[in-house]
Amino acid sequence: YTLSEENTVARLLETATFGTTLNDLTVWETQGMDAAKWIDNQMKKPITSHREFFRQRVNPRFAHSLPIGRSDHPCKGQSRWRKYAFAKTDGELWWKEQWFEAKFNDGDKYITIKLNGHVRTVVESIAFKNPEYILEFNKKYKMRRRPREYVDGDFDLYMDDGSYQSLVNPPVTFYTDSIQPPQVLNLPALTEAGIDSIDEYRSNGGEFILHDELTDPLCSTLNEVSEDDDTPVFGKLPDGSWLVYDPRLKLEENTPISHLEDGGGLIQSLTGGDSRCVNAPRTFVNEEQCTLSFSPTACGSSGTPDVEIELNANNIAFLHSITGQYIYGVLGLPVVDHEDTTLESPCTVGLRSRWEIKDATECT
Repeated sequence: YTLSEENTVARLLETATFGTTLNDLTVWETQGMDAAKWIDNQMKKPITSHREFFRQRVNPRFAHSLPIGRSDHPCKGQSRWRKYAFAKTDGELWWKEQWFEAKFNDGDKYITIKLNGHVRTVVESIAFKNPEYILEFNKKYKMRRRPREYVDGDFDLYMDDGSYQSLVNPPVTFYTDSIQPPQVLNLPALTEAGIDSIDEYRSNGGEFILHDELTDPLCSTLNEVSEDDDTPVFGKLPDGSWLVYDPRLKLEENTPISHLEDGGGLIQSLTGGDSRCVNAPRTFVNEEQCTLSFSPTACGSSGTPDVEIELNANNIAFLHSITGQYIYGVLGLPVVDHEDTTLESPCTVGLRSRWEIKDATECT
């Protein structure tokens, strides 16, 4: 048994590529190709990377920092938003318990839905699908499994008798006479140029993507890196409807063609060391494009030195210039109460003290 010339070529291409096409076989014949010439031509082509292709397109939900990356920012282009209140990451997680609560008191017009103490939406009514169970207001229920990610999809709560009961995933909604979420961005209209529907079939039209960066004043007050227990960020559309920000994984781009100036050092600092640097050693692949970074936040091979930095005016200003974060040095802070009783300094190690967040424009 012997193979024809065409089948021999097809076998080579089937082995060395992702599949043979009729056009490949035609080109092989018309160009007088042989195996040695074909392999030589392939080796002269620019390097392509499936890893690079994957990294540019991967976008799982990601509400906290891990070594491989961190969350994106709600004000940046390509950020994701959703209409339904609860996503899979709000369900039962092996590393974290999550608690649902429906808040309602006498005189309230709406029921406020919370998760882990944070407002998610308001509803006019809510009840278990099983009429034999009554949802108690102002009681915390442990979340079970992962919610179905669309409006009116199921999510479950554990009951005191050991069973679990289902509720419907409510839409994100707030009214002029209801409680308002603490962090609200003004979103553009639902158009292909502003914010656009995405994954319509899977989410029943409940997921959206923001195309361009927002210029809302609130953007500068939001953390560059989000964590699981952060207060949710909501968006209000011009028609009065609401969405909630849906954090996604952000992988830093650091390629031979597009360098990340500090190799990810700033991100490593912002995440408290949870996200690793993305710089790389010199190899035959990148040696022609390698550059030495002089960025003050650049990653280094020796790790972060154990140093003390005096928080004087110059150093505070410099830390802000390299991190974009605000560090405040407080002078003349009174430590007496309204009855002129001396209090312990709020800077005392181990002492819990309360602070109010103010916009920078309010400070004088």
